[in-house]
Amino acid sequence: MRYIMKYIVLACFLVVSVNQLMACNVNNGIEDQDQFQGFENDLPSNEEIHKTEGKAEIEKSPFKIDDFIGRWNAISDEQMSELYISTFERNDNKDQLIYISTFSNAYMLSVTTTSDRYIEKVSFQGNAVSENERYSLLTGWSQVILMINTDFEYYDVNQIFDKLGIDPNGFIPDGEQLIEYSGLQYRLSHDGNNYLFEVIYP
Repeated sequence: MRYIMKYIVLACFLVVSVNQLMACNVNNGIEDQDQFQGFENDLPSNEEIHKTEGKAEIEKSPFKIDDFIGRWNAISDEQMSELYISTFERNDNKDQLIYISTFSNAYMLSVTTTSDRYIEKVSFQGNAVSENERYSLLTGWSQVILMINTDFEYYDVNQIFDKLGIDPNGFIPDGEQLIEYSGLQYRLSHDGNNYLFEVIYP
C-alpha cells in the first residue's frame, strides 16, 4: 500500500515534467515566425486559450454535500487509497454544519457547509512522521482537490502541491502556506507533526 500511494503522488509530478518538456521542444522548433503568416485563422482564439490554460482564473461555485460520500469513494477507488467514507458525523455550529469522517489511520476529513448544506471548506488532517504517513496524507489531500474540482487533472493537483512547497519526494514544508488557484484558496499548516490541509471557497 505504501508503494501504491507513493507512485500515485509521483505520477502527478511526472505528468507536469513531460508536459513541460514537450512545450520546450515545440518552442525550440520555431525558428522563423514569418513562416506562420497567413495561418492566423488556424490558431486558437484567446477564449479557447483561456478555457484550456486559464484554470487559475475560473471562478468555482460551491456545491451541496448531498453526493459527497459517493463521489469521494469513487475517487478512492481510482486512487486505490482505501480512504472510504461510510458515514458522516454531523455537528451544528451556529449558521454552519460540520460533517466529520475519521479513517482507520486516524486521519480526519471535515466538511464545513452553510445551513442549507452548500460546501464552504473541506479539510484533511493527520500525522506525518514516517514516509508512509506522508504519502498517505498526500493521497488524502489530492482526493480533496479532485473532489472539489471536478474538471481537474493530476497536472492541476501537482501545480497546487508545487505552489505549496510540496515536492515529489513527499517533503512537506514548515510554516503556514496559503495560495489561490482556480478561484479557491488552499491552506497548509501544521502543529508539530500534525498537518492540516484546507480548500476554502473565498
